[in-house]
Amino acid sequence: MAASQIEICNMALASLGITTFIAQMDERSKEATVCRLFWETARDATLEAADWNFARRRVKLALTLSSVTNWQHAYAYPSDCIKARRLVIPGDRRPRATERIPFEIAVDGDKRLILTDLVDAELIYTQRVTDPTLFPSSFVTALSAALAARVAMPLAVSSTIAEAAMQAAARSLNDAVAQDEREGQEDEPKESELIAARY
Repeated sequence: MAASQIEICNMALASLGITTFIAQMDERSKEATVCRLFWETARDATLEAADWNFARRRVKLALTLSSVTNWQHAYAYPSDCIKARRLVIPGDRRPRATERIPFEIAVDGDKRLILTDLVDAELIYTQRVTDPTLFPSSFVTALSAALAARVAMPLAVSSTIAEAAMQAAARSLNDAVAQDEREGQEDEPKESELIAARY
């Protein structure tokens, strides 16, 4: 289901029992003003909450200069990154737990950095997806619920409805994550080094 920002906002309003819907995001209604205020925060927080298939990116990181000295390499934090998930060795799709690469997020001056000892690091991260038509239907439901939980109090709904909205947001997020995890097929697990050494 491809949904627009207006449709997602109206879904959030409807779940709160509000039937004064938004026709344009830039209109002066209280509903539009409050939804605009919380839209990006709700969207980004929902993206950050899970390693969504539709928002996953893998890129080779760009080295950058840094005054940090406790790691061997400093890489620029991708500008569209909502959450850095893991560093991987180039070409390795499914590293073992022992092959996970330690890293740290830091700020040096006005630059956000990814610090690690890995050369030629690749990052798997959640991208800031801003086009709602790319959102899967389960994510749309989770986002509209997250937005409803945020706008409930500013729109002066009852405390009972506001609390129910918060609970619905948690349930919708869990359901969406479960749906997302059922999409795709992972590689076969690697043989452990002990088993491989027997042959």
